Amino acid sequence: MAHFWHSQFDRAWKGNIPQARPDSGRVTAHSETERRVQLDRLVVMEELVGAEPEWGGHLSHEVQVENKKPMSSQPQRRIVFGHPEFWPKIETEYPKFFEVVSRASDALNGLTNAAYPSPQPYQRAILNLSMLAGISFLEISTLVGNGMGHGALRTLRTLLENTINTEYLRLRPAEFEDYKEWYWVERFKEQEFLRAHVPDFFKQLDTKAVEETETNMARVKSRFEQVRPDGSRRIRASWCSLDLGSRAVATGYEELYRLINPLASSFVHETMYGLMKHYDETKDIDRVDIPPSLEWSAQALSGGHNCILKVTRTLSETFGVPPQPSIADLEKDWHYAWVKQQP
Repeated sequence: MAHFWHSQFDRAWKGNIPQARPDSGRVTAHSETERRVQLDRLVVMEELVGAEPEWGGHLSHEVQVENKKPMSSQPQRRIVFGHPEFWPKIETEYPKFFEVVSRASDALNGLTNAAYPSPQPYQRAILNLSMLAGISFLEISTLVGNGMGHGALRTLRTLLENTINTEYLRLRPAEFEDYKEWYWVERFKEQEFLRAHVPDFFKQLDTKAVEETETNMARVKSRFEQVRPDGSRRIRASWCSLDLGSRAVATGYEELYRLINPLASSFVHETMYGLMKHYDETKDIDRVDIPPSLEWSAQALSGGHNCILKVTRTLSETFGVPPQPSIADLEKDWHYAWVKQQP
C-alpha cells in the first residue's frame, strides 16, 4: 500500500490527461428516468413488505421480500439505507432545483472527462479537486434526499474549502509547490503516529518508504516552519500560509465563505451553537430531533449548488475550455432554483 501511494504521488503531476472512459469520471446522480425507476422499485418493495420504514436508532432497516424460487421457503432480507420514503418529499419541496441540477452536473462532467494534453501540475490538481467537489455535491444531495440536512452541511464545509482552494491555485499557481510538498508533512505525521502508538503496524511498513518519507520531510521542513515569539520553530498548521478566510478574500469568495463557514463549521465541531440547531422544540425540548427532516436542506443544496458553479468556472478558466451549458446559463439556473421571484 505504501508503495502504491508513493508511486501515485510521483505520477500524479506528469503526462497527458486522456479523455475519461465512458464508465468512469462521472460524479452525477442517475438520470431522471433511472432515478424514477429506482424510486418506483423501492415503493413496490415497501408495498410487498407491507411496512413503513421507521427510525429506530439505526442507520438502516431490514425488510423481507418473498423469495419466488420454488426450492426455498426462506424470505430474503434486504437492507435499505437512509429513508427512501422521504425522497418524494424532497423532490416536491425543491422542484426547480431538480429541474436544473443535471445541467450543472453535465457542465462539470464535460470538463472533467475531457482530454488535456501536457497540463501543468497545478492544472492536474485543479482537475482532480474539481472531481472531488462533484462527489461532495452528490454526497450533499444524497444526505438531503434522506432528510439529513445537518450532515449535508458538514459536507458543504468540505466543498466550500475545495471551492476556495481550486480558485486559489488557479490564481496563484506558484503556491502549488506548497500544496504538493505538504504531502510529506502529513505523510510524516501519520508515519510517526504509527511508530509511537501502533508499533506492530509500523513494523509492517516498507523500509524504503519510511526512509523516503523521512528524507523528504527533512527536505521540505524549512518551507513550512514558522518562528515563534521565543525564537523556536514549529511547522505551521496548513499547506498555505494564509488561513481559509484569507484565501477566500484572495479569491473573491469572501461572501460565500461568510455565508457558509460559520454555520457549517458549527455542525462539524458540534459547538453549543450547532447543538442548539438540532432541536425541534415542538417535538421534544429535552432531546435533539432525529432524521428525516427538511431542516437545513435548502441551505445545504443551495450552498452546494453555488459552490459547484464556482468550481466549474474555475476548471473552465484553468484550461480555457467553455462548459456546456455556459457559466451564464448555469448562474441563471441557480437564480431560478433559489432566488424567490417577486410577485
